[in-house]
Amino acid sequence: MEKPKGLADAWALYETAVLSSSKMKSQVTESGRWKNYIAPALGEKSIDSLTSFDLLMLRRNLEQRNLSPQTVYHCLSLLRRVLVKFGEWTQYDKRLPSFKGVMPQFDNMRLRFLDREELHLILGALMEEKTRNWYEIVSFAVNTGLRRSEIFNLRLNDVNFNSEIVAVMDTKSKKNRSVQLNDIALSIALKESDYRTWK
Repeated sequence: MEKPKGLADAWALYETAVLSSSKMKSQVTESGRWKNYIAPALGEKSIDSLTSFDLLMLRRNLEQRNLSPQTVYHCLSLLRRVLVKFGEWTQYDKRLPSFKGVMPQFDNMRLRFLDREELHLILGALMEEKTRNWYEIVSFAVNTGLRRSEIFNLRLNDVNFNSEIVAVMDTKSKKNRSVQLNDIALSIALKESDYRTWK
């Protein structure tokens, strides 16, 4: 097999061998990152000539476009994956550029708390009959700290009504946990069990 000579060739290889078997959302996202951010800056570059300085300049270019640090990180991470896979598949015998010191560091944690007045305004607006289900969901979330996806994935057998605990199984962190239910959350769980709206 003839080795790809440029980044565009390496991307085509990655797109065919890896991306094509990913979920459609991932395909669209990763293709967009490549076409909008990486290819315009480095797409014509040969892999032999690619240096860590080029990677730093790409990062600088992305940051100057006012992209979030996380988006910059995802773009550079995609480029790194493309190069690593290219090296594996083509038995590339030259050293690929190092990403050491290139990847941005960022704290993705955003803290934002509703004050009591904001919470009452939101819950008050959701008390209307047509949004009553959302009132229950938001109220349950506020009183348990569960994410929306965790609430939507709850099943009746996840709730232990005797010990007033809910077992959260499908978490974003992939770690199961238990959450103590306060009186409000427990009353919502009991109501949901009566209506059989949970699975």
